[in-house]
Amino acid sequence: MATINSRTLKLYIDSTSMSLAHQMADLVRHASDPHCIKLITWLRLPLTEQQLKQHQALYVPQMAAISPDFINLACKIIRDHRITRLNIHSNQTHAWRGVFPLLRAIRQLKIDEALDITLDLYDDGTLSLMQREQLKCLPTLEQDVVKAAQALKIALSGGGSVQSDPTQSHAWHLLYPTRYHVFRLSALSDTVQGRHLRDWLAPHATEMQFSAFPVDLTDDQRSLYLTLFGLTEAIRESLHRFAQEETSFLYTGTGSWDRGMHDELCRRQVRAIGALHAQKRLSCDMQIAYKGHPANRANDADILKALGGQAVPYPHQIPLEVLSIAGLLPRRVGGVLSSSSLNIKPERIAFILYNDRAEERYSDTSLANLVKKLDLVPADRMLPLMAKEVPDSKPLVVRETPQGAALS
Repeated sequence: MATINSRTLKLYIDSTSMSLAHQMADLVRHASDPHCIKLITWLRLPLTEQQLKQHQALYVPQMAAISPDFINLACKIIRDHRITRLNIHSNQTHAWRGVFPLLRAIRQLKIDEALDITLDLYDDGTLSLMQREQLKCLPTLEQDVVKAAQALKIALSGGGSVQSDPTQSHAWHLLYPTRYHVFRLSALSDTVQGRHLRDWLAPHATEMQFSAFPVDLTDDQRSLYLTLFGLTEAIRESLHRFAQEETSFLYTGTGSWDRGMHDELCRRQVRAIGALHAQKRLSCDMQIAYKGHPANRANDADILKALGGQAVPYPHQIPLEVLSIAGLLPRRVGGVLSSSSLNIKPERIAFILYNDRAEERYSDTSLANLVKKLDLVPADRMLPLMAKEVPDSKPLVVRETPQGAALS
C-alpha cells in the first residue's frame, strides 16, 4: 500500500448480518476521507482490491475468528503511519476473540497510550438477547461488571485470559470510550430487572435500526453501500419488482459452518417445508424466493426443490437487514428462527420455524420462549417444525387484515 497521509485507522471485524449492515454504513460514511485508513475482515462478505482501491481500504480474509494476518497488518499500519486515532468496530459477544487479541497485540507495540482508542461493539443477534436475560438477573450487576473490567485490564497486559462471558462483553466501556449497538434494547422494558439493565446500559448504547438508511448518508454513500453488497442497479430493479408483487414471499434458510450440522439442518428444513405445503402455508399461487444462509450453499438445490419448481434464489451475501434497509423485502417473509427474522414487522411474517425439543442438539426452545414472551413474533406464527419428527400441527387459518390475506 502506498504511503498515505493519514492518522486515523478504522478496523471492521466480524460479519454477523446485523453487525455487517451497520458496519458497512460506517465504512461508506468515511470511504472518501483521505485521512482515514480502513481495514476490513468480514467472513460473510469478502471484498476485493478492485472494490476498495478508491476508498483507502484493505480487506483481509477471515475464518472462524480474527486472523494473525489481520492483527499484524493493523499493527504495521499503526506503526508505519503513526496512527493517533483507532476506532474498532466488532461483535460485542465475540469481543473476547476479536477485540481482545487485537488490543493486546497493540499494547505490545508500547504505543497504545499515544492512541485515542474508541470501540463500536454490535450485538450478535439472538445470542445477545439471551445474554441480557442472564445479566438482568444478576443482583449485583454493576459490581460484577467492574470485576469483569478489572479482569480484562489484567488480561490485556498479559496477565490472564478472557472468555465468552456476558459481564466481560458489557465491561469494555470501563476501559475505553465505547458505544454498544444494541438489538431490541426496548425489549428490556418488560420487568423491573430489565428496566434496571436498560437504564444502566442506555448512556453507552444506541438501538440498532433496520427500517431505512441512516439519515446522514448521502445518495452517493447509499449507492456505494448497496454496490459493496453486490446490489447493482440491475439487481436492485429485479428485486424491487419481485418485492412489489402482491403474492411475493421470501423463505429464509439456515445453515452451519460445520458440514455435518449443515446437512442435518437441510434435512430438517426440507421436512418442515413439506409440512408447510401440506398445511397450505406454502401454496402454488405464491411467488416464492429463497435466501440461503451464507455459511454453506451445498444444499441450496434441495431446499429450492422442496419449495417448488418456480422458487428463485436471492443473493446469499445480502443480509435480510440490508434488504429491509433498501426497501427490497417481499410482501411476506418466513423461515427458520434467527436474529434477522426478529427485525421484520410482525404483519409481514408468515411463519417462523423452530425446534421445541429441548433434549435435541439443535433445540431453539429457550430462544423461542423468549421471542414469545417479548412478543417479537406473533405466537400463532411460531411453528415447531424443525424437530426430527414433525408434530401434528393445527390446520391453516386464513384471516383478512388491512394489508390483505394473512396466514395463522
